[in-house]
Amino acid sequence: MNIKIFKNRFCKASGKQRGFTLVELVVYMALMSLLMVTITDLFVGIVQTKVESESSSAVERDGQLILARLRYDISRATEIDAPSLPGASGSILELKTSGPDYTYILSGSNLLLYDSSTHGLPLNSTETKVTNLSFTKVDNPTVTGTKDTIQVNLTLESLGQVDSRPESRTYQTTFGRRE
Repeated sequence: MNIKIFKNRFCKASGKQRGFTLVELVVYMALMSLLMVTITDLFVGIVQTKVESESSSAVERDGQLILARLRYDISRATEIDAPSLPGASGSILELKTSGPDYTYILSGSNLLLYDSSTHGLPLNSTETKVTNLSFTKVDNPTVTGTKDTIQVNLTLESLGQVDSRPESRTYQTTFGRRE
């Protein structure tokens, strides 16, 4: 930039001072404030959508994993020790298989799987907690030769907050042993 142009623009030239007036500065600051508020609202909305999506995904993923593991272990069980009687219910499921025996236990907010080689493998991730769990042995006297059937009630809740509340999902299903 030429020095003469700079002096003419921002310095005293021919008795008049060049620069911004107070009104121009106030208008500029108001426009910038409006722009910043709009950008902040947009950013907050994006972050909330991300948290909501991650919470929902974590609950769905953990629910599918837990149910798939329960289906697999119950279907290949040779005997179900707990709950022991038809109609009995509890938060512990004990299965005997031709391999290791399995025990599902709710400990705090985690569903743990014990077998002869593990010391409580958590089945839900660190992003979710189990808030309700029950196993009920179901009797089916109408079908001859049926094996044990277990009804599973499970509620998973995300640890991430969405609109000041966690994402939650309840699963209820029934699994039976194979012949």
